[in-house]
Amino acid sequence: MQALSQGSVTIVVKAQDIAGNPASTSDSFMVDTLVNLTVGVVAGDDIINAAEAGAPMVVSGTADAADSGRIVTVTLEGTSYTTTVQSDGNWSLSIPSVDIAALADGPYTLNASLSDAAGNSISVDHTITLSAGAANLPTLTVSPVSGDGYLNASEAGSPLTLSGTSTHVEEGQMVILTLNGVTYSATVDASGNWSTTVPVADLNNITDGDYQVTATVSDAAGNPASDSKPLVLITDSASLPTLSVDPVTADDIVSANES
Repeated sequence: MQALSQGSVTIVVKAQDIAGNPASTSDSFMVDTLVNLTVGVVAGDDIINAAEAGAPMVVSGTADAADSGRIVTVTLEGTSYTTTVQSDGNWSLSIPSVDIAALADGPYTLNASLSDAAGNSISVDHTITLSAGAANLPTLTVSPVSGDGYLNASEAGSPLTLSGTSTHVEEGQMVILTLNGVTYSATVDASGNWSTTVPVADLNNITDGDYQVTATVSDAAGNPASDSKPLVLITDSASLPTLSVDPVTADDIVSANES
């Protein structure tokens, strides 16, 4: 039977009696020993971040179109959810956000199962990772710019360092910074630190005034973090301080009487 192809199979029986008279009959039957089921990528990357955990989690996949109307059961942490296979073989269901919120961060196994009309069954495991707990969300801190939040004419003659720290952000993640509409990037190191510089040419294009250095980063799960720090530029000659000394006497000569 294992050598038979899937689908309709015809069987023919022939016989003859002792006189040599022939007789034959035929019948057909279906061979159906296979059932297919797949589970698609969940949330785009199989990682559920805080924003995604705040909405119902969609789980979907495919089965054979011939199994249209059959029940697909998805089980997560002992709770089962069901849906039916559509006419094109696709299936989809949503796991309520309240059920996701009840789970701690970490990896989980989704189990999807299906039985076809012939009694064939299939079970498929699919791993997802939850990264949504407040204690594990990323943080980002921008260090005071130029040390004190002010950039003077002398400091503007050298590249300006923008740096800071992060927590719960994986090494290699990119920090995106913006100053005066120009974007810069830095890479998070193994300790969560990051740093980049603003070229002198860019500083020369910034007029004196108040600015904000904004920074954003996301962890591998897509959870975002941001921070900003003020920066005041005082570099233009018209803004620089001046100092003068009034004449000590009318002629800047101190006589004996004046002394």
